[in-house]
Amino acid sequence: LQFEPTAIVRRDANEGAIVTSLRDVVLTPTEAWEGEDLRDPWPLRLSNGTIHLYYAAEGGIGLATASSPDGPFMRVGTAPIIAPIDVASPLRSPTVVPAPGGAGYLMYFDDGARIFVARSDDGLAFTIVDTDTATAAIDPISLPPIIEGETIDVHPGAITVTVSEGRQIVRLYFDAPTAEDDNVCMAGSFDGIVFERFVPASYVSE
Repeated sequence: LQFEPTAIVRRDANEGAIVTSLRDVVLTPTEAWEGEDLRDPWPLRLSNGTIHLYYAAEGGIGLATASSPDGPFMRVGTAPIIAPIDVASPLRSPTVVPAPGGAGYLMYFDDGARIFVARSDDGLAFTIVDTDTATAAIDPISLPPIIEGETIDVHPGAITVTVSEGRQIVRLYFDAPTAEDDNVCMAGSFDGIVFERFVPASYVSE
C-alpha cells in the first residue's frame, strides 16, 4: 500500500464531521526538506492579527504565515527555520509562546527523547538555546526525573501566564511516561529557560 502525503488541515470548532474537504487543507508538503509528512501544527496569533503556523516535517521545523486563520498560508523561506540537531532524530511538537516580559518569543520542541528551547526576536528566525555551555553539545532543557522510572520527556505544550504577583511565567506541559503510566507533567519558569518541575499530589507518597 502507498499512503498519500500527510497535510495540515483546518476544522471549525462547530463542525462535528471528521470528513476533510479540499477547502480545509492548509498546507501540503511541497518543499524537498519536508518529505511527505507535515504534522504537529501550532498556530500563534500576533497582536497585529497575523497568524504564524509552526509545524514539524521530516527535515525540521517549518513556518507559514497568513493574515487571518482563513489563510492562505505562505511558507517563510524554502528551508526549515530549525534544522534537526541530530539527523537520526527528527524534530517534533513545536510550541511557541511570548517570552516572559515581552522580550520576543520562545519555541519548545522535542527530538523524540529531549525537549529543547529556541529564542526569537520576531517569531520568524529562531536560535536554539544551549542550556549548558560547559558541554560541547547543544543541551536540552533540564527536566530531571522526580519519580523512579521516568525515562523521557516529550510532546511539549506551553503557555505564558501572569501570576498574582504580576510576574509572567512559562508553564511547560510534557509527557514523562514510566513503564506503568503515561504521565502528563508540568514545569514552570520565570525566564523560559530554567524550569522547576511541579510535583503532582499523585507522586507524593502517603
